[in-house]
Amino acid sequence: MSDNFSDLLQDYLSDPEEAALYLDAIIESNDSGALLVGLKHVADAQGGMKKLSDAAALDRVSLYKTLREEGNPKFETLTKIVNALGMRLSIKPLDYTSLDSETGTVKFSLDDETGDICSDIEPAPDAYQNLNFFVSDECEPYHVT
Repeated sequence: MSDNFSDLLQDYLSDPEEAALYLDAIIESNDSGALLVGLKHVADAQGGMKKLSDAAALDRVSLYKTLREEGNPKFETLTKIVNALGMRLSIKPLDYTSLDSETGTVKFSLDDETGDICSDIEPAPDAYQNLNFFVSDECEPYHVT
């Protein structure tokens, strides 16, 4: 293993699953410039820009311009790049927020296995009418009437 950070990063990003986790973390930061640079890092680790330009059917010079912090690719171009790297874009719901009687807010999230809405806090019954949702770590059904 190399002491050089760039070499370590390339080793890490040569694994498609690790590359996907890396890009997902960048996406969560809401930094579009960082995402473009991250895509370049992944491309470099997985065979280089020539290989990516061939797989994505994009001009290599344009690809270099696109995958820099100031790049501003069209959605179609971004999709081609991501697909050529063996990944796809997807959309997930945000955590849900609803009212709590004491704090005014309570975070809800989706259970990854079942898709059920979960929460650690039981909302005040008078704040909801005829709502079915799930509370607690176990995601047990809870009905407010």
